[in-house]
Amino acid sequence: MKIQKLHAQNFRNLTNLDLNPGQDFIILVGPNGIGKTSVLESIYYSSLLQAFPGGKSWELIQFDQDHFRVEVTTDANVLEFYYGRRSEKNYVRSQSVDGVKKRASDVIGVVPTVTFLPADLNLLALSPSVRRAYLDNTLLQLEPRYEETLISYTKTLSQRNELLGRIRQGEAGESELDVWDEKLIEFAAPILSAREQLVDRFNTDLEQRYEQVTGSSRDLPTPGENEPTT
Repeated sequence: MKIQKLHAQNFRNLTNLDLNPGQDFIILVGPNGIGKTSVLESIYYSSLLQAFPGGKSWELIQFDQDHFRVEVTTDANVLEFYYGRRSEKNYVRSQSVDGVKKRASDVIGVVPTVTFLPADLNLLALSPSVRRAYLDNTLLQLEPRYEETLISYTKTLSQRNELLGRIRQGEAGESELDVWDEKLIEFAAPILSAREQLVDRFNTDLEQRYEQVTGSSRDLPTPGENEPTT
């Protein structure tokens, strides 16, 4: 899939951008603050409906504006995105494909993106939650029902944690955990399986890929063998 046209309005510091990529490989060049990163982030948003990791969608709205729009025309579809302020703390989002409104889950990954950001250098150094989030963002684009399962797991975990708090306060019994444990396992199993399969794909021919990039060979550790136990 190739992006043929990108339009961004009130997105970060892009007041009214129209970009028509005319080649497969593009390098954005310009002084600091001109909007190079904003262009990349607008494409990222069209893929995952998120700001770059660590950011919030409302932060993407240009200062003194109340909404932003992004339109991406590919060789297959036209995708339109709107995110606006309804009130001080209330925002509305909509998205469409070829003029037909869609649920968020139906547009995530339609324009697949691969990003490598400065923060990604911390993937191996920071907590496992950072690595899990990276895998999840990738799987959101690859697995159609992954978002639904991830949302269900997160809600179930939150409700189970709430029950644990009530148990500590003597307002509930431990026997009530059984139902939530079963639901947690139900949603956790496909998430774990999808993550493991993705890691296996990453590790395919890893040593050969390492040699292609670096020009030298080495025996890479088996995944997980140096992971600390928790």
